[in-house]
Amino acid sequence: MVGCLIPVLSSLALTQRRGMMHIFPESLQNFWSNWNLRFMVVLSLGIQIILLLFGNKRKFYTGIYLRIILWSAYLFADWFATTSLGVLSSKEGENKGDFVEPKYVIIALWGPLLLIHLGGSDTVTAYSMEDNALWSRRLVTYVGQVVVAFLTFLRSWTNADLNILAVPIFIAGFIKIGERIWVLWCASSQQFKESLFPDPDSGPNYARYMEAYNSASYEGYDVDVQGLIQTPAAGGTGVDHTHAPSQGDINIPLPETDHDIYGPAITVRKAHKFLKISKLLFADLILSFQDVSESRSSLLSGNGKKGFEVMEIELGFMYDMFYTKAATVYSLVGCFLRFVTLSCTISVLCAFFVMEKNQYPKVDVFITSVLLIGAIILEIYSVILVLFSDWTILWLSMHKNKVSSKVISLIQSVKYKKRWSCSTGQFNLISFCISKARKERHSNLGEFLRLKFGFSCGKAFKKRAAKCALAKIITGAWLSYQKYKHTNKKTVEGNRNVKVS
Repeated sequence: MVGCLIPVLSSLALTQRRGMMHIFPESLQNFWSNWNLRFMVVLSLGIQIILLLFGNKRKFYTGIYLRIILWSAYLFADWFATTSLGVLSSKEGENKGDFVEPKYVIIALWGPLLLIHLGGSDTVTAYSMEDNALWSRRLVTYVGQVVVAFLTFLRSWTNADLNILAVPIFIAGFIKIGERIWVLWCASSQQFKESLFPDPDSGPNYARYMEAYNSASYEGYDVDVQGLIQTPAAGGTGVDHTHAPSQGDINIPLPETDHDIYGPAITVRKAHKFLKISKLLFADLILSFQDVSESRSSLLSGNGKKGFEVMEIELGFMYDMFYTKAATVYSLVGCFLRFVTLSCTISVLCAFFVMEKNQYPKVDVFITSVLLIGAIILEIYSVILVLFSDWTILWLSMHKNKVSSKVISLIQSVKYKKRWSCSTGQFNLISFCISKARKERHSNLGEFLRLKFGFSCGKAFKKRAAKCALAKIITGAWLSYQKYKHTNKKTVEGNRNVKVS
């Protein structure tokens, strides 16, 4: 339904006044021409707020209403930003001559702000796995929108202070869009699978081995090629056995023990250690015997509650990697980019408040202030989400000291404890089949026409009606509704200290 509304609203937003003249009165045309862009940029900001506030809730809340809200907001987010850029470009084209009116100068600042909206929220970069595979299509779309915003900016250039303020916003918008494209590319199925493969091994350097063998032979040593064991040819009581490490001598680094980690971070470290196994499973790769043995021994060594808690955090990490900007946000580069974007928006807002704005329309000044303040609030809230996440606990646990322990305890006390819905869906197949048979018996069109009007439908008519595309769509939608109607949720008791056997 939402996908069908988008083309209609897009056509309505970009309809010219001449085309609307025969449908709507002139007063309504003037109102829509003056306020359509203002409404759309504010709604674009509102959708970004919805995505940021409710994006992470999909981890632990599976209600149908939340999914509808997030799905609709995800679909409309790019549409509002893209269509607003199109309307903005159209309005800038109305300016004739070399002189640029002040109202066109201030609305040109909305272009780079809309690029920040196109960059998306940190909590929702993709709604499903298929969205990650469309990263190339989004790249082409975003490049086109960047070009539109930049040309609109050049068209309104007058050496005014507002034109200079647009430059830092452009930088923030480029960073946001680049982050989203990078995350979508990293989470795509092909790239995700390739990232799990080890670097190619060229094998032993036989040329170097032959040089060592020849030089040792010339010096009078007997060289054991198999073990690279060198002994002097002359006899003696003190034999020097110098050898290179063989396959049996390689020291495999063992994982850190739990006593090196402070309190609540133990489970997070375990979850991150087994994250590589989850990656292999999500990439449809085969697990090694060592991975299976290690994960099984870890589950057998503890109780059921701790084991499922590790799985919760582990799946939370996977969710962040596929559907959020975790690939860039939770890194040193991501922290630096977040500092740059936040600094750009704050500096522009401060300069916008102190500059002279009497020549610009008050409504546009107010909307610009709202957009700048909203961008800063979204950035600050994103930083707060980063600080109070399991990724931060994981990073702090790598620095084993009393300060990090206190900070981890503080995060745990403030952080919302729920990591999943604590419920599983159960589909009642028997009830669904009985209900379906009952409804088909009472809603048989041929039987109804025969009893009511004495009209008999042939088999050919029934087959043609069943093959109708509209009938298939309606039937499919009704079947999906019936499946949802007969699906119940069963609460999982997570407080039982069950021993895994």
